[in-house]
Amino acid sequence: MSDYQFIKSYLEDFLELLRPNGELIEQLIQIRNLLLEVRDKNKKVLIFGNGGSAAIASHFSEHLTKNARLR
Repeated sequence: MSDYQFIKSYLEDFLELLRPNGELIEQLIQIRNLLLEVRDKNKKVLIFGNGGSAAIASHFSEHLTKNARLR
């Protein structure tokens, strides 16, 4: 496989993951509702990872705090 074919295939696969569909949207709504329910009950959501995943978890946690006002 050439470099061009590899990159093209990679980007096409990535775009497929980002393409919205009804099931994905419903799952995201359920997650949002669960996070709001947890917030309203003064409970905690723990987000963690190991290595690079820890950085992603930290970044996601920041987004929840800043953008969704969920601490």
